[in-house]
Amino acid sequence: MRGIHYAICPYQPQYQQQTIDLILHIQNDEAKIALPLEEQPDLLDTPAVAVASHRFYERAGFVRITKEQLPFPFPYQYPERDSWLYLLVL
Repeated sequence: MRGIHYAICPYQPQYQQQTIDLILHIQNDEAKIALPLEEQPDLLDTPAVAVASHRFYERAGFVRITKEQLPFPFPYQYPERDSWLYLLVL
């Protein structure tokens, strides 16, 4: 019998839909928030006003970084926003 293997890797654009699916699963199935993607078009963004999100990332060991510190090449989709970016070093 073959086991399931998981890998943790840096974000890559080809995994965007899988990342969204995972977040929606956690929000809707596990936390029972019932918040569809259509109501959160900036799901993968962390606006400067998202204080609860910032605290979550910081408590989980993420470090705030600048856009210039994003791993190259990283397709940042919201350059016009005042977003806070976080990095977790594993």
